[in-house]
Amino acid sequence: MTGMILRVLNGPKLWERANPCYRGVYREEPTYCDALPADHEINRLFVDWYIELNGGSGSGIVRDLDKAVHYAKLCNRHFPGQMFEVIEVTEGEAPPRVGGQFLGFDLSQGGVASILQWGLQSEVAERKPESPADILWKVMRLYFGPRLNEFGLFQRLDDASLCLESMIALQSYKPAYFEGGDLNAFHVMGVYLAWSQSDWPAGAQR
Repeated sequence: MTGMILRVLNGPKLWERANPCYRGVYREEPTYCDALPADHEINRLFVDWYIELNGGSGSGIVRDLDKAVHYAKLCNRHFPGQMFEVIEVTEGEAPPRVGGQFLGFDLSQGGVASILQWGLQSEVAERKPESPADILWKVMRLYFGPRLNEFGLFQRLDDASLCLESMIALQSYKPAYFEGGDLNAFHVMGVYLAWSQSDWPAGAQR
């Protein structure tokens, strides 16, 4: 990856079992504002900048901090009850260019996808372990779960790295055990708060 990675994100994706505390890279993104005309600034930015910048791929990566902050402010103004913010994502312990509060380490693919949005929960966790892989995953969750911070991310690089290595090892033992494809495509990535309109307490629903 090259260049600064910025994301304009809201709260956690509204999926069953999603961790409401999660504040990493895989969250709700801006959408077209149907309540306003097509030529309104927020919709022009969405179509001509946010979507166009990503070639329609929906990756949501932007590079211009000033424009990202301005767009996040528009989203908060025209989507009542929302709390969009701008985060910066870096590789491992690489320092952010913008600075800001360190939220934690995510296990992410390209600064977009994540395997932490569930809070290390899964359908396996809701039933009695039946296979050796299920038992190993239960042990991993018991070990790594308490190491997630108030934002559903790892506070320490070594914990994040070991968790990812352990999940890759388990999936090599039982292919397709975890959703998300090849976990070797995921990396430990630092998440920093580049801009927020107000404090977002841990566990808040958005």
